[in-house]
Amino acid sequence: MKSVFFLIILSSLAWGYEIRLLPPDELYQFEDHLTVDLLASEQLINEEFKEYLQYGIVIHFTYFINFYQEKIFFDNLLETRKISVSLKFDLWTKKYSITRYSPKMEINFDSIDEVIAELTKLEKVKVVPLSKLKENKNYYFKTRITAKITQFESYFYIIFSLLSIIKYKTTYLISDSFSGSELLSLPHALEK
Repeated sequence: MKSVFFLIILSSLAWGYEIRLLPPDELYQFEDHLTVDLLASEQLINEEFKEYLQYGIVIHFTYFINFYQEKIFFDNLLETRKISVSLKFDLWTKKYSITRYSPKMEINFDSIDEVIAELTKLEKVKVVPLSKLKENKNYYFKTRITAKITQFESYFYIIFSLLSIIKYKTTYLISDSFSGSELLSLPHALEK
């Protein structure tokens, strides 16, 4: 049994599927916060995920946005934003639904293309209060996304949860550096 489990893990590593949350493509001020818009890789929903959804399996995505202040030796993590969403397909109504957890709300879609468009963009994510930024310091973002498959019974739930972490590979992407003065002089969202 151990050797079979080991072979499953090795095969998952060999055929890993990379999903990415790109560093912010737009930065601005909104309600006294540094606020960003981000894009995820368009391959976020692959053919395997589409098939899982048709069987009623729920896919959970977690977006991680970490904001660092550069230091000489060890950079300082100022803020972490974690955005969790779940995607499922209702077999009876033939509609997809995305559940966002902060604040909790559910959005329904008729097609997988609409779902992909919704999941691949994050808008107006408040990262850090402007009061935490200093003009003479440098800052950068580290971003990533994870996918987790659930809705299996008994041991399959444990195995597939572990495999989804390994199989759907994700690494942190690091943005360019931004000076504090640059971030503090960004336009307000209403001025864009």
